[in-house]
Amino acid sequence: MSPKTIPPDAEHPALAPEDARLVARVRDAWGPEPLTSARRAAFDAGLQERLDRARRPHGLWPALGAGLVAASLATLLLVRAQTAAPPAAPVVAETHTALEQRTAWAADLLYSNGEEADERDDDDEGLPAEYAAIAGVFLDR
Repeated sequence: MSPKTIPPDAEHPALAPEDARLVARVRDAWGPEPLTSARRAAFDAGLQERLDRARRPHGLWPALGAGLVAASLATLLLVRAQTAAPPAAPVVAETHTALEQRTAWAADLLYSNGEEADERDDDDEGLPAEYAAIAGVFLDR
């Protein structure tokens, strides 16, 4: 058996003799030329160089690049966080005052009797703007 023939097995059944001759003629006509010893040595040397180059470490450049990207993103996030943060003290004081006004108005509404309701209708100026708008729409005046 020559190295160019494939032994018959489950995937490659045995060919008929005339088919085997046709395959052999096509393989001989279209097969590559055998390499000379000098060309074979040059091919092997080039292949070995490519394999060695692929195995060589790339150095610290990829790690340096990743570190620079991470440092840039961290700096960008810190700068944006400092410029976008509103002052905390005035917002807390304004929210607390508005909450006290709403709570006082709701407490007056829930815990008052009907006699005081007529007096409260005339005094809409003390209500927050949202409640005054609702009162003006739904209450008869």
